[in-house]
Amino acid sequence: MVLITDLFEGGDPFQLVRTARGLVEQGSHVLVLAALDEQADPAFDRELGQRLADAGAHVGAMTPGQLAGFIAEKVGR
Repeated sequence: MVLITDLFEGGDPFQLVRTARGLVEQGSHVLVLAALDEQADPAFDRELGQRLADAGAHVGAMTPGQLAGFIAEKVGR
């Protein structure tokens, strides 16, 4: 599963983390592609990103040029 977001969800972050953890526990790859700002600097809720990473999701903020390598590294295992 791929989630593209700034992680400022407006919804229930606990439910998001529970869902991600459940998917990881079922053997799914959960990739969170965090937002970048206009200068290509990471611009996302880092606390929620860390909670998702702690739940087993692979969280990254990268340019489109770096995306293929990130996916290959995380899913190609």
